[in-house]
Amino acid sequence: METKQLLLLAFIVASVVLFAEVDITPSRYIFANQPIGQYKADAANAGANPPAGWADPVSKFDNGYFVLAGGPAVFTSLDAVQPAAVQEGINIVDLGGEVGKVFVMRGKTSTLNVGTPMGSGYAGAWFNLNFYFDKNTAPVRENVRVRLVFSIYENVISPTGSSLGKFYTQNSQNNTSPALADVPQVFPGDDFQVTDEYGDPVPNDEGEAYYDPSKWMIYEFDAYVPEEDGNPNRLKIEILATAGNMTLFIKEIKFIKDPSGDPVVREIITLEPGVSGLKLMRNTYEKLQFTVQHNTVNLENVTVNDPISVLNANGQLIRSMTAQGNQVTLQLNQGFYIIKAANKTAKVAIP
Repeated sequence: METKQLLLLAFIVASVVLFAEVDITPSRYIFANQPIGQYKADAANAGANPPAGWADPVSKFDNGYFVLAGGPAVFTSLDAVQPAAVQEGINIVDLGGEVGKVFVMRGKTSTLNVGTPMGSGYAGAWFNLNFYFDKNTAPVRENVRVRLVFSIYENVISPTGSSLGKFYTQNSQNNTSPALADVPQVFPGDDFQVTDEYGDPVPNDEGEAYYDPSKWMIYEFDAYVPEEDGNPNRLKIEILATAGNMTLFIKEIKFIKDPSGDPVVREIITLEPGVSGLKLMRNTYEKLQFTVQHNTVNLENVTVNDPISVLNANGQLIRSMTAQGNQVTLQLNQGFYIIKAANKTAKVAIP
């Protein structure tokens, strides 16, 4: 009897070990262990999808292979103007507290004063962030669970979407998994705003909704890894052409072999940044003071050498300049605008 019980116990233990989750994330994607500063891409690709069987992610793999892929006319190399500008805005930043080090992609017109903004050469191209699996550790003909913990900030909070497009994987033949990737996966900015116990926005002193720096989202999905020759799968993150107006934070990317349970999808969790990180985020809510007369806008609380940016209602940059004094006058056509002066912002309507 005792022998049978021991055999049964051994079988249970072996089963647990056999089916235990295994973290196969390349160490380069563990952002908590990366040095603060620019997080450099390994390559650029002209177009959304590298050529089938592209060998570089295998031959040049160094425990992580990170690729910027975008508009064929502009993402010709990492030295090309727009990829180089995007690269300037990709950094590792330490927000302290429960958040710690994170991957930050900051748009060039983002009003959030965290990380380094994209360079002036970014002109609104769409692009993708691609994080390759390790071909030596990824299973074949099995699912791998992809896990992201992230947060977003946009200059204007939207209930319908953001500059963050979709998360999915593609293999070396550019086949997509899961099929859900063919359906828009909208990530509204208002998922990350300050809300009360009923989920309603809490306005700031100016009556506007604002972001909560402690709100993060867990997004998981299972991706099938086929048996194939060539390159490993890649996590693909679509970034829309309005990216200049967004800051994306990624605290965690994980690839998990033998996942258990169902994926966690769109779960909002609370992670408190440290004092310095919180202060950096709250500084963005300082208001830019202005007056409007006909189509003339007078900015009143700027300082000499402040960078001035004027964005349209879609968050696209339409004008930039540097303040020459403590007041700036702009002539604008009828419409709605977001005006940024250093870390101050204003929403302006010209009737």
